This record gives sequence, C-alpha cells and structure tokens, in this order.
Amino acid sequence: FKGMYLANRIAYSIGIPSKSQKSYQNAELLLSHGISTPMNVGWIDCYQYGLLKESYYISLLQPGKTLAEVIEFFERHDPPSKQWLYHELAAFTVNLHRAGLYHGDYSLTNILVNLDTGADRLFSLVDLNRIRSGHLPYRTRLRNFSRFKLS
Repeated sequence: FKGMYLANRIAYSIGIPSKSQKSYQNAELLLSHGISTPMNVGWIDCYQYGLLKESYYISLLQPGKTLAEVIEFFERHDPPSKQWLYHELAAFTVNLHRAGLYHGDYSLTNILVNLDTGADRLFSLVDLNRIRSGHLPYRTRLRNFSRFKLS
C-alpha cells in the first residue's frame, strides 16, 4: 500500500493497524469462518522518520479469475451458466453476512472464482483491509450485494 496521506501515515504510526496488518488479520478472520481467501504469508510495514512510508501484505497466489472475468466469459460462451453463478454468489454472500462479515469493497474484481474447486470453495475474497465484523443490519447487507449491478 503506497501513496498514503500524511494524516493516515501518522495514524498508522501511532497505533492504528496498517492496511497490510488489517488485511492479514481479516484473512485470518475469514478463514476462521470457513470463507476462502488466499493463504497469508505475512505483512511488512516500512517506516521512515517514525512515519509509515510503505506497507505490504503478502499472500500465496490463489488460482482463479475475477468474478468480472468469469461473468464476461459466460455472457459470451455459456449464458445459461451465468444464472448458476449468480445463484452461487448469492448463497456465498448470505453465508458471509450470516457470519457477521461485511466486505467494504465487495465488487466484481475483489471476488475470485475457481471453477475447478467444489462449491464450498468456488469464491475467494481479496482486498481485505476493509472487512468489518459484527451485526449487519438488513439494509447494509442489501447495499453490499447491490454494488454488483448484475444483469
């Protein structure tokens, strides 16, 4: 994570977890709830003059394509499978929310799809620094899912 505003660099330097640390911790949280995400390796925070300068989250490479790429492929080559994919995505999203987890950037590019795995590992979440946990009001859950603009 580069290009942080000075205020964020100061905040991350005085005790607020960096984006890379939050990504690492959120991956552990997802995995503890049985939700797939690339396996953690670690995080590195680099400081200069006592301020966070750069921050790196490291994970293993996870096979798959983004949800956006898979939807585009199905639209061109296998339109009936798109409905199956949407059904599976809805079930995945419900499970995520039932676990009390909310992805602050839940988008077609932050969900990986691996069609070679079982249905329980079909989807995998990335870009994890804005995941929250706790009670999720119904409207929040709907808003999270409505970002997709699926047809």
